Amino acid sequence: MGINFFSRLGPVCFSDPTAFSLHQRLLPGPGIYTILVSDASYAPRRFRPIYFGETEDFSRRVTTSHERYSDWTSEAGTADLYVAQSWMYSSTKQSRAVLEQALRDCYRPLCNTPGYSLSSTLAENLLRSGVQQPPASFHGLIAGLMSPPLSLFIGHANTKSR
Repeated sequence: MGINFFSRLGPVCFSDPTAFSLHQRLLPGPGIYTILVSDASYAPRRFRPIYFGETEDFSRRVTTSHERYSDWTSEAGTADLYVAQSWMYSSTKQSRAVLEQALRDCYRPLCNTPGYSLSSTLAENLLRSGVQQPPASFHGLIAGLMSPPLSLFIGHANTKSR
């Protein structure tokens, strides 16, 4: 059956989502992959993409050693992760990258967002978990994240208007 995602280039058919297992190795081959979480608000298939990627070899790329794996697990929270693949035999890296970007543009998955990390979604995760008042340490963390670097002000503090 598979799962379809749509982009400006048309529909892209992926395999059925399978649970992302710590011990699972996907079959080798090139293509596009998506990391998914279960989400009842998506229909007809109840999966929300949180990351799209391209690879020359699924078995080497889609693993727990992936550089964004911690982002995937942070975004999923207590939910299970799933993976779906779209095989693209005889494809080039460039053709896969174009399709990957088209899917990212359409779905804007959080884990593909530049600068996405656990710290950038801490407030959202706290609110989702029902925490009404964030801990005091949270305010210091956010202040540090939101403060512009001091270098932006150097040279501007002593500038007088003429």
